[in-house]
Amino acid sequence: MTITDSDLEASAQTALKHKPMFLLHYSAYDGPYTGNTDCKFISIGWAQYDQRSASIKYLRHTGDKWSRQSEEVPLHRAIDGVIFLCSAISSLLDGSHGYHLNTVHIPQGVFDNQNNGLAIQAGIESPDAFAREISDDLVLRRLKKLRTVLNNLHETGILKDG
Repeated sequence: MTITDSDLEASAQTALKHKPMFLLHYSAYDGPYTGNTDCKFISIGWAQYDQRSASIKYLRHTGDKWSRQSEEVPLHRAIDGVIFLCSAISSLLDGSHGYHLNTVHIPQGVFDNQNNGLAIQAGIESPDAFAREISDDLVLRRLKKLRTVLNNLHETGILKDG
């Protein structure tokens, strides 16, 4: 029996202690592992250790079961997770939704091999509470610091345009 992405998505919604709010089908965008990856999704959702805290989880599936090896991730996946989070915050704060986050929009070309724009629908209840959590002052302060660090890398020529 072949397990489809739809089967995995349904399983991720119910079988994991981490409760996904948004699941990014990631296997097609996983840099050097595209086409041969166990990282099926990146999830932004409710943390397994505290159901009132938002978290990012990299959902790996062995082909038989969900992997418990979710703590250590390649650097490109960590960066893609932050891009996914920033896309969710941008979708939240774009002005048209207020603080109602039902869909994360990701323009074409954000991830490796991403030839189309993505619209990822909310998968669980409490989108308003989740929206407040990901736009929390601490999260936004840390993203501002990240922007400063990235600007410094750009100004020194380590990150080049293009």
